[in-house]
Parts: sequence; C-alpha cells; structure tokens
Amino acid sequence: MFNGEESIRIQSSMLREKIEEAIEDATNGLGTLKFFDRGEFEISGGRFKSFATDVTITGQLAKGRKEGEWTLRMEYSVKPSGGCWAIAIVGLFIVFIFSFLILLLLIPMMAKSEVQRAVERAMRDVRNEVEDERDEDSRSRRRRRS
Repeated sequence: MFNGEESIRIQSSMLREKIEEAIEDATNGLGTLKFFDRGEFEISGGRFKSFATDVTITGQLAKGRKEGEWTLRMEYSVKPSGGCWAIAIVGLFIVFIFSFLILLLLIPMMAKSEVQRAVERAMRDVRNEVEDERDEDSRSRRRRRS
C-alpha cells in the first residue's frame, strides 16, 4: 500500500563481508537482517511491525561499475495487517450504524419543527377568526343599540 525505495553508492575497498557487517550494524534498529545469495537481504520483525501494520524491508548490495564501488538498494513496504482491516471494517460498520440511528432521530426532529409551525399557524388562524368574529359581533351589537 505504501512503498518506497532508497539507494546509495558506496566507495570502499572493504570486502563484501565487511560491508555486509556494516549494513547489519546500521540496520540493527530496523529488525533482524538475513543475507541471501547475490547480496540480497531481508529485514524482518523490528520496531515498525505491529498489530496494525505489516512491514517488509528488502535490499541488495551489488558491485558497482568501477573498482571499489558498491550500490546499496533498500525497498520497503508498509501495509495494513489483517487486524487493521478488521478494525477498519468494524469501525465503518459502527459509524454506519450510528449514522443511520442519528438519521432516524433527525427525520422526526425535522418533522417536529414542521408540525410545530403548522400547529402554531392553525392556532393563530383560530385566534384571528374568533377575534374577527367577536369584533363583528360587538360592531353588530353597537349598531343595533344605536
């Protein structure tokens, strides 16, 4: 998922074995280094591997074009582990459920506002109609008295 590569040239008259020892010392904090044929190596374990991540570090020490020249190349890959995927799926499920429940509460709350406005409007209409009637009744009575 997340990959990278680093490479450098090294100028040294040291033997391959001594350079491999230097690589082992320098990468000690990354994990356990194991060399294979043709200068290839793998670093496993280490501080970056965890419940949530799978880390792979591989590399190669190769002779350069010139005498006393070496090329050191290291590739790394960081991926979510199965545990990380499980947590992500459960987390998404929980977020989906809570979103759904919140939506179920928001719909009635929005409807409540509409109902409240409709009830208020109806009550005002009743008041206006009744007060208008009362005003007409009192005007009528005043006319009759006059």
